Order: sequence, then C-alpha cells, then structure tokens
Amino acid sequence: MSISIITVVYNDKVGLSKTIDSVVNQKGITEDSVEYIVVDGGSTDGSFELILEHQDTISAYTSETDYGVYDAMNKGIDIANNDYLIFMNAGDIFYSSDVISKLLMVMSKEPQVDLFYSDTQFSDGSVFYCDANALRIIHQSLCYRKSLHKTEGYYMVGKKWSISDYMFFSNCKHYNWMKVNTISNFDLGGISSNANHYYQKLVVDLLYNDMSFLKFSFLFLQKKLRELFK
Repeated sequence: MSISIITVVYNDKVGLSKTIDSVVNQKGITEDSVEYIVVDGGSTDGSFELILEHQDTISAYTSETDYGVYDAMNKGIDIANNDYLIFMNAGDIFYSSDVISKLLMVMSKEPQVDLFYSDTQFSDGSVFYCDANALRIIHQSLCYRKSLHKTEGYYMVGKKWSISDYMFFSNCKHYNWMKVNTISNFDLGGISSNANHYYQKLVVDLLYNDMSFLKFSFLFLQKKLRELFK
C-alpha cells in the first residue's frame, strides 16, 4: 500500500509552511510508501519560492494558473503515482507525527477498504465527528483509492462551486468505508465555511435523493431567515 499526500496552495505561504512541516515530520515512512505533491496556482506571495526551498522533501510540484481549488486537486490526482490519496491543503496539518505510519499499518490489514476516514480536529480546538453513512466527511481526514476517479470521475470545476468533494463522496457511498483514528487538524479559514457552500450541499442532497423536497425547503428557508435576522 502507498499514499500520495497532495497539497493545493495559492498565495498562502504561512499556511503552506505549516503543512510542509507537518508532512516532513511524519515518522516511520519511506519514499516507497509515501510521496508528497504540491500544486501551486501561480502564487505571488513567496509560496512557490518556499516550495523550491523544500525540493528535497517534495516528490513533485507544479506552479501555474488554474481554475480554482478543484482544478488544482485534479492536477494533483494526475501527478500522483501511489495507490491512495490524501489532500492536506495549505494551512491544514496532520493530527500527530505518526498518522501516516499508523494509517499504512491499518491499510495493510484491511486491503478491501476503499476509503479510510476519521473525525477531524478543528483549528479552534473543537472536534467534527464524521460519519460516512451521513456523508459527514472532511476531505483532509479522508484517504481513498486513486482508482475511484477512474470510475466516479474527477472533481467538478466551477468558479463558485465549493462542494465538488461532497458530490464525489455521494458517488462513493456504495464502496467500502472504514473509520480510523484522527487524521487531520483542519484550518477553519478554508472555503467550506461560507453560506454558499451550505446551499450547494442542500442541492446535492436533494439531487441524490438523500433529502425530501420538504426538508430541503425548510432548511433553505431556515438558513435564509438566520442570515436575515443575524
């Protein structure tokens, strides 16, 4: 079993530095079992120069203009050579220095599992309790087979689309999932914390028959009213 760790970054040198350090500090891994890929969207804040400074620990990198985070993630998938993928984007870090080594041990014992996931520690100290059955998944706390993209497609790219990963999870509900110990510490400054993301998620749930139209309408109006009277 082998893992490709992929970091997507655009003008976030401080966050990228944290993530690179977290990857470099992983213990008990080898070049045969783990590769590290950084996809930069053409940063101008010194992020690319930071990547060059760490060329000895980064297996592959690219720096060019893209069409947003999901386009960059798709580029990382194409570059990846290993069996499984973990997206640890700029600012996000692994929960501990032995996350990957422990994960590789579990993977070797459970070769039938397609997607390994965990609860997520947030940067404010709170915990997000993930549940694959309810599609409560945080991308940074997910390690999954790269081959799933051959059958389920890549991430949808759109200017304001922020839930392509959620759509991918929805397509993967029928595969084998397994919950493991905490994988990541998630930076709450990411794109998934805005209202637009919430509305898009409701639409996906409706389209995938995971929510009735009545419930969709209620939650949509509830969110709108909270915004109105905030």
